[in-house]
Amino acid sequence: ANVDCEFRIEGCNLFSAVRYVVSVRCTVYLSNSETLLTLGTFTHGRNLQTWDARFLLKNKLQDKSIKKTKRQELEHIESLIKNKAEELHLDMQEPKGLITKRNRTINAKCFHKIGLSVPFDKSTELGYRPLPVTDGELRKILDRIAACTIEAKRPSLMEPLQEIVTYVQFANDECDYGMGLELGLDLFMHGDQFHSLVLTLLPLAYELLYRDEYARIIKEHVN
Repeated sequence: ANVDCEFRIEGCNLFSAVRYVVSVRCTVYLSNSETLLTLGTFTHGRNLQTWDARFLLKNKLQDKSIKKTKRQELEHIESLIKNKAEELHLDMQEPKGLITKRNRTINAKCFHKIGLSVPFDKSTELGYRPLPVTDGELRKILDRIAACTIEAKRPSLMEPLQEIVTYVQFANDECDYGMGLELGLDLFMHGDQFHSLVLTLLPLAYELLYRDEYARIIKEHVN
């Protein structure tokens, strides 16, 4: 769902800027499953504040339809973000080198196209194995399930997905934890119809990868 916030400036902070962006009718997604499907890639910076400033600059200030007064206000908010970042000693530079370095470690792109990176031992080939279907094939499976309105047909539509989940269970038993992470992220990105399965896959994947904080976050977010 679109973020729906009122326009309030409450001091120089990021969330005031986010409220403002939404007030200018910019489609901004910050914490729901449509985030990266809509915006494509989240590589504008090392933190949310950096990303928000670059999003304003690159995507909104170039929008010819924005009126002059709104454009001036956007520029002002961008300035506030940058000033606050300097005060908090946040790096506002686009981390091209870090992004390039991370891209070398990506195991799979996932639906969100950012890619996931998990430890992978090339000598033993342990840590990650690809899903048995392509992203396009998985999306079609999920689309059919999500679009189903006849409950009697749902079990047969779920069969291909359940088969993939079984592969994930085998992968977890053999220390290839990245597969469960990939499927869980793809399900989360697709929509809330799969949240119950997300809670089965993602927290476990994060915990197996010693990323307990992310396990807690996804539980809080979905619940």
